[in-house]
Amino acid sequence: MPVLKAAKGTRDISGSELASRAVVIARLTRVFQLHGGQPLETPAFERRDLLLDKYGDNAKLVYDLADQGGESLALRYDLTVPFARHVAQRGAGVFRGFQVGRVWRRDQPQPSKGRYREFSQADFDIAGVASILADVEVVSVLSTGLSSLDVPVDIRVNHRSLLQAVMNASNVPAHLFKETCSSVDKMDKLSWDEVRAELIAKGLSRDSCETLRAYVTLKGAPKDLLSKLEQQLPYDASELMSFFGHLEAAGISATLDLGIARGLDYYTGVIFEAIPRAGGPSVAAGGRYDNLIGSLGNFATPAVGVSFGVDRLVPLVQSQVVLGPTAYVVSAGLGVSVQDRMRLATELRENGVTALYALKDSPSLTHQLQQATQAGAALAVIIGAEELRTHKVTIKDLNEGTQWGTCRTMVVDACLNKQIVKSHDSGCAGNFPEQVWYKA
Repeated sequence: MPVLKAAKGTRDISGSELASRAVVIARLTRVFQLHGGQPLETPAFERRDLLLDKYGDNAKLVYDLADQGGESLALRYDLTVPFARHVAQRGAGVFRGFQVGRVWRRDQPQPSKGRYREFSQADFDIAGVASILADVEVVSVLSTGLSSLDVPVDIRVNHRSLLQAVMNASNVPAHLFKETCSSVDKMDKLSWDEVRAELIAKGLSRDSCETLRAYVTLKGAPKDLLSKLEQQLPYDASELMSFFGHLEAAGISATLDLGIARGLDYYTGVIFEAIPRAGGPSVAAGGRYDNLIGSLGNFATPAVGVSFGVDRLVPLVQSQVVLGPTAYVVSAGLGVSVQDRMRLATELRENGVTALYALKDSPSLTHQLQQATQAGAALAVIIGAEELRTHKVTIKDLNEGTQWGTCRTMVVDACLNKQIVKSHDSGCAGNFPEQVWYKA
């Protein structure tokens, strides 16, 4: 028999986690739309030659697919390269697009750090605009998106040209620039000793590594740090100064962090990450990639984008997502048919209450209450022959064990509302004392 477990680096998602995931995607999608994004969906796999020269050291993490139709294919590693391929195919012009989808990386899984081999991303990109204002717009999407999820973050920014100046000052050979960026990008995953060993294996001297370390551990207030760096390096900081000035005008706080390297080969300008203040790995990252689209098509097209890690955001918002109570419709005694339970369940569902009932003709009261508990229902809505005659129901709180009577016309309010609900209703037949129901 096959081993019953999910493949390494994958997992099943259900219940409140899946509901929280839907909330993350819905809120980010709304932010994308408010910034003029047009929805886009690209295939889960691409031509292999399209993917393998875009990711530097990480190219080894691309999942190859067996060739069964004359094309060499691979699962997409991210949503950026498929977006670039789409723009290259559609032709020149400005395009604001967003995607939400799964990607695959043959990485070593680390569930405690939110690292899986299959995970979801939500991306927003602007193609066709070279101005630094497009970068500011994308960082605005990042900031607004995370604010909509109530996830406080520190936004950390760097620039590939500043990294180049730092590496020149550190005597890093020009042909090792991208490889060095890939290693520096691992500083949040590996110790410096491990990063240094990797750099030396790539051809850097120990002295170069130590000089590089002194620079890439610098971070702080952008204007002050850039002013100091301009005195130490042959570097023109005017573009970054302008970028941070626009962010400040937009009310977005960001830090200059020379350790942000973004190890993917296609980045060319401003790069950034969002780190949760509560700790943990980045939940969103991106940057400018002006050469990627041109490398796939016949025309150069500047572009900049941001990618949100949906799976990393879910645990940060899960406590905010409160599912409505589930009501279990229960029949008590003779004189109540399955159709009576069905009608009440339908009434609750039509008014936004999750409602269940036993899928048996004549279940016992004990069986129904057991089923309600197993289903995780918060409430049992109980009807008997007398309740049907007098248009009443009994509601039982399955967590506290207490129960109250209320009119049939008030049952939806009793199930949905957290505030106190008066059950007295002139529509109730017979004498029925006023009761109070509230969901604790």
